[in-house]
Amino acid sequence: MSDVSSWSRDQSNRTQLEQQYPDIDPRFLFINTGYNMRPLEIQGAMGICQLKSIQQMNTNRKENYTRLVERVKSHPRYDNIGYSSTKHVVSFVNQIQFVQPVPHLDPVYFGFSCLLAKQHKQHYRDYLDYLSGQGIENRPIISGNMLRQPSLALHGIHTAPDSCPGAEEIHARGFFIGLHIDRLSDATIDRVADALLGFTF
Repeated sequence: MSDVSSWSRDQSNRTQLEQQYPDIDPRFLFINTGYNMRPLEIQGAMGICQLKSIQQMNTNRKENYTRLVERVKSHPRYDNIGYSSTKHVVSFVNQIQFVQPVPHLDPVYFGFSCLLAKQHKQHYRDYLDYLSGQGIENRPIISGNMLRQPSLALHGIHTAPDSCPGAEEIHARGFFIGLHIDRLSDATIDRVADALLGFTF
């Protein structure tokens, strides 16, 4: 069982805590150290069964990732110029950037990770709210920059978040959506790509 006291969302003073740390996604605000304990024997039995299908699941995830990246990059709104309803020019150039693997690495992605373009980072929260409204569940990458989490102070860690500029960029612009182990239909790929590029900045 997970220790629910680590999450702000399980606290009676949740609103106060979230206001105290407005730069952290309130869904992933850790105020205490949590321990994630599970019934290992049951998980082990499930894992042994799933290992029989792991090659196909990995293949499906890789294909889903590749197909979604290709669909986004070929989308009419990607890397393009458009017009808002008020006829103002709207730039859609590289709205989202994709995570690049280390050379010679062949990753199997757990999630479809992206970074919102730097020029749009002020719209980060609104963009994620928009995705949620479109039925696209999302979350920050590794809960953002962990140096911003108040729980670290309990362990005497007081390092400035900007001392890790890469983590800061991920915190300010990064998000991921789940990547299914079954092969996604073309219609689903199209719908997700439409949603990812449907926000007018």
